[in-house]
Amino acid sequence: MGYDTVNRYGICYSLEVTPFVFRWRGDEYRFTSQKHLNSFKEDVRVREEWFKDSLSRRFKCTIDIPLIPDIQTYCRCETRGFYVVLGGVVFRDPKDIVITKPEVIRGGVETDA
Repeated sequence: MGYDTVNRYGICYSLEVTPFVFRWRGDEYRFTSQKHLNSFKEDVRVREEWFKDSLSRRFKCTIDIPLIPDIQTYCRCETRGFYVVLGGVVFRDPKDIVITKPEVIRGGVETDA
């Protein structure tokens, strides 16, 4: 990956070779420009907190699934394409991502059932 793929306006239209890569929570997000990457970095934590708070108030239990707001933020910031690596798998379209069965990680009382 190199800056030789970046045009004079600071844009790299090929997400496969873009130098604008950000690793977040073990996943990789690729951007076409430094501006889009910076926008993601500025917004992602705020969106995660807002999403967690919003769903937790709605369902009356703590819901902490940061991948959902992360993908949402990426789609809002990166408008020229989509390239995300989740768990070592490359996704080129957000419609291909399936999130299933969030796990309960603490709280509650164990039963014999």
